[in-house]
Amino acid sequence: MSKSVLLLSWTLIAYLAGLKLHRQIPHILTSPVFTSTLLVIGGLWLTHTDYSTYRAANAPLDQLLGPAQVAMAVPLYKGWTMLKRHLSFILAGVSVGTITGMVIAVFAGKLLHLNNETILSLVPKSATTPIAMVASHSAGGIPELAAIFAVVTGILGLVLGPVLLRWMGVQCHLAKGLAMGTAGQMIGAARASQWGDASAAMGIVGMSLAALLIGLVTPLLSHLFI
Repeated sequence: MSKSVLLLSWTLIAYLAGLKLHRQIPHILTSPVFTSTLLVIGGLWLTHTDYSTYRAANAPLDQLLGPAQVAMAVPLYKGWTMLKRHLSFILAGVSVGTITGMVIAVFAGKLLHLNNETILSLVPKSATTPIAMVASHSAGGIPELAAIFAVVTGILGLVLGPVLLRWMGVQCHLAKGLAMGTAGQMIGAARASQWGDASAAMGIVGMSLAALLIGLVTPLLSHLFI
């Protein structure tokens, strides 16, 4: 059996194991996205496999990302009337949240004395991975590093997002869904879907608008602050 087949199989096994664990112990820290990531990282470390080899082996799974994103339009369609009713609040919330997060990333990078390429890879962290890579590249960052930051941001949003929303006393599922999608992109939107179709729709809107803003604003920030 080729190494590519083994690596692809390991990805699927890691996810199924994480899914089974989450069903037995339903907790935010047992989310299959989180646990399967740890299993994959552990497997790559033990076998001394580099990322480029792993990514090439899992190319078939990458092909499924497009259909998966298209499928998320279903709850968006179901909640279209509700979304139009709250459009002004949605636009304001996503715009303020997204741009604030990007500016904070710039100043945090400066505070930590990161080089400009690394900062420009960090700025689009809240976009979906493909958009983060394109935005980073257009601004002068490192696409591969931007992809890592995007995945880590999604996982952190998945783990910490519900906790922070609960701590802040946010009860409205619409607001929670919008926040999760805006800050945690697709992973956050998927988590929001567990609160119902309305939350799922808000999560997708937040994810989409944030990605659009990040794609437009990242090159601008590179000229203003870096």
